[in-house]
Amino acid sequence: MIKLSFFIKEKEHELFPQLEPLRFSVHRDHKIVWKSEDASLIIQPFSVVGRESQGYRAYFKGNPETLQYLFNNFISCFSPEISGIEYILDTSKGQHECVTIAERNRLKKGAMYSLYEHNKVMIVILPDGRITFQIRNRKIKQSELAKVLKEINSVVDIFRPQEFNLFSYLGSDSEEGATAS
Repeated sequence: MIKLSFFIKEKEHELFPQLEPLRFSVHRDHKIVWKSEDASLIIQPFSVVGRESQGYRAYFKGNPETLQYLFNNFISCFSPEISGIEYILDTSKGQHECVTIAERNRLKKGAMYSLYEHNKVMIVILPDGRITFQIRNRKIKQSELAKVLKEINSVVDIFRPQEFNLFSYLGSDSEEGATAS
């Protein structure tokens, strides 16, 4: 899941009614939800309201291009200032095994154990095997949202298990004669 923090001038009572006609549904627990077959976007205001702007957290499942599309078509008219992106990867590995992967891939070590950085993406390896990838304190242009998410995904791929199919390297002509012994 991707968590995105952004700020706009519109408060919840102004924003939600404007998004509702665009296939968003308002929920009682102060959030608005957009869903399709293969993507979802939940927007929820920060509990503390700022003086000049309202902070929102967006939770997204789907591909980077879909999030870019949603922001371009639904949120861009509010001139959002994107302040942070976070991606959480659940692994079946322990912290030590994930740290070993980070070390093997020569990621830049942070100040504490299990903190790393790679291509401006901060990596936090938690004791339960979850890994958080963060971009914070960097102005992220809305037009570059998909690009930034792809940068994060390239770092996430270091920790994702790679499936290896021996027969995927064989051409279609040689598949019939290939046998494993």
